Amino acid sequence: MKYPVPVQIEITRIELVRWIDACGPDCVTTLTPYDVKEMTPLATSDIGFLVKEDKECIVLAPELNDDGGIRRPICIPKSCILSRTQLVGRKRRKERR
Repeated sequence: MKYPVPVQIEITRIELVRWIDACGPDCVTTLTPYDVKEMTPLATSDIGFLVKEDKECIVLAPELNDDGGIRRPICIPKSCILSRTQLVGRKRRKERR
């Protein structure tokens, strides 16, 4: 698929991001009060091309198409990020919260 208006995004980094995500049951189910009491946010990790960064979030994409398409992007709030490790790109760095 060709996009009518090409948007140029400078992809300069691939990062590993460890962050806190919301979680819940995988299916519609009834939980006991004990089950709910034991629920906690989930630490997770994602690797991808850094396609956007601003003061509130970063957007990682694990797949980039030759026609300019960005597949399966994920927007991660900076307030949820535990650590970032730059794997490829300018100025290798590791940031921790």
